[in-house]
Amino acid sequence: MVIAQSSGFLIILITLCASFLGIMVNIILMRPTIKSLERLRKQAKDISKNNFNTIDEMVAPSEFKELSQDFNVMSAKLKVMSV
Repeated sequence: MVIAQSSGFLIILITLCASFLGIMVNIILMRPTIKSLERLRKQAKDISKNNFNTIDEMVAPSEFKELSQDFNVMSAKLKVMSV
């Protein structure tokens, strides 16, 4: 055997711990992105119900900030058209 059995178990344990830690860090880092997507999804549903409120400033990656600004412009234009 190339690796002793006890060393193999230790390697597997370290690998599992590192994988779990990586998953936890990923979840923590993705939380703001997921919240931003949820807010944009909610605004899209609100617009479909003729509720043209705007989104306040987002704490998110620049792409989501630009998309929320575009949603706000669209909401404002639809609000003017519906009046």
